[in-house]
Amino acid sequence: LFSEAREAERLARFDAWIEALSKRGSAEFGKVADPAPFLAPILEAFGRLMQADRLVFYGGLNPAAGDGDDLRPVVLWRSSDEDVDGLDQEPALALDSLGEGRRDLLAGFAHRRPGRFRPASNPTSEAHRGAWAPVRTNLFIPCLANGDLLGVFRFEASLAASRWGAPIVRRAEFATRLVANLLDRLRLAREVEELRKRDSRAQRLSELGRVASGVAHDFNNVLTAILGYADLLELELSEKNTAAENEPFTGQVELAEIRDAATRATGLVDHVLSFGRAPEERTKRVDLSETLRRLEGTLRRVVGSGVAVDVRPGLVDEAGEESSRSSRLVALDPERFERVLLNLAANARDAIPGHRERPRFEVSLDRVQ
Repeated sequence: LFSEAREAERLARFDAWIEALSKRGSAEFGKVADPAPFLAPILEAFGRLMQADRLVFYGGLNPAAGDGDDLRPVVLWRSSDEDVDGLDQEPALALDSLGEGRRDLLAGFAHRRPGRFRPASNPTSEAHRGAWAPVRTNLFIPCLANGDLLGVFRFEASLAASRWGAPIVRRAEFATRLVANLLDRLRLAREVEELRKRDSRAQRLSELGRVASGVAHDFNNVLTAILGYADLLELELSEKNTAAENEPFTGQVELAEIRDAATRATGLVDHVLSFGRAPEERTKRVDLSETLRRLEGTLRRVVGSGVAVDVRPGLVDEAGEESSRSSRLVALDPERFERVLLNLAANARDAIPGHRERPRFEVSLDRVQ
């Protein structure tokens, strides 16, 4: 009768604790940066109500329901100071090591694992060296939220068969569901905060894009005026110039340099404008062989007469025969591809001044895997 009365009192204290735990504001837990300090008093009360010797909470905020996933220890509670093993000495919990228990945990059920004798962790004298600690039983209870395994409680105690009856285990399972709801609230709060930060960065980038677009448009107007006046000046000088036919008039080279510099600046403005607007889908199926043949003359003009240009647009198969047109089609933006190729040619030209031997610029088409 005395034992039944104590057990009834224990169950009543368990029910009162569960009621208090259910009333804890999830909003309060959502503001916690690290769940460990918040979980520590919960583990202490939980461990004492379960009359456990040790209680470890494994897990985190990322679902760990996949095969072979390990749960790291987050919080450790010990009933006795004689147990000196700390959290840093606690190994991760491998779900696969539980065998069929893994399936029980993922389904939301508790899993009891019989204990074994093990050496005492803290022998105090030579007489106790090699002594064995009492047999211990482990009870694993999952912490599930919306089908995701957020953690596992591992209770360890001796003589657990008389302590962990069905009424106690049912209350423990209900308490872990409450903790799972709190953890899920924290996970959602972190995701919302991350989305808020991401949205803030997107807004700043959008504002920066609008500012850059405005500046680029104004600068584009200046470049348009430069190109326009360069054309007018070239026309006026060509009419007044008395130089012989087919010879450059005075200032023609300088005007060409001005026009070339303004044209390059226009390309830079276009890049800035593309930053400030949503990218357009210009992908097409392009025959690279035909594209290279068409660009060969432009490539020769870009690299200049001092560089040997070798364009090999043919794509051959293993037999050495030129492949069909369908096999040469590639999905890409043709304008960007041409711009990249011409920029590579210009960069190569600028990188090889002063070479004694004649440089060589080669472009070939091949299929690689």
